[in-house]
Amino acid sequence: MRRALAILCLLLAGPVQGQDAELPARAQALLLLRVLGYDRGLARQAGDLVVVAVAWRTGDESRRDEALDALREAAAQFRVAGKPVRAVPIRWEAAGFAERLRGSGASAVLVVGGLAGQAAELARPLQEARLLSATTSRAAVESGLAIGLLLRGARAGVLVNVAAARAAGADLDATLFTVAEALDGVR
Repeated sequence: MRRALAILCLLLAGPVQGQDAELPARAQALLLLRVLGYDRGLARQAGDLVVVAVAWRTGDESRRDEALDALREAAAQFRVAGKPVRAVPIRWEAAGFAERLRGSGASAVLVVGGLAGQAAELARPLQEARLLSATTSRAAVESGLAIGLLLRGARAGVLVNVAAARAAGADLDATLFTVAEALDGVR
């Protein structure tokens, strides 16, 4: 599995066209599903199905749709911990956000678009709901989200906020860190 993730990181990303470049939605989805496979806690908590929520805010509907389509396509090809994957949209509203996530049966959350800029506000409810969070923003990972799906030069990379992942109940296999960067002591 480590080799597969390393190869995936090398192959997924195209050339970087500027500082604001991010992984294409398809690459995000494939990489996220691979990373989720390293969470032993997810395998125990997910039941028969791994639900990945796509968290978005009003105005980011196109980003939501791209992420959902990519996750659904990836889910048709891959399983996480031997379980099928389903993607669901959850719109950000401060009131009741964590409850809606729990109600969806989500095990993980992909934060898309401008919502990543609210990482500090999102981190606590996601951790309290015991949901592993992912985003394409390094700053959001530094502010408390757990997993960064990032471009490093012309390649895909993974950044893990270890404290945030633990707070969300993740039990990440150490082999993930042979290809991922650990962000310790942040927050």
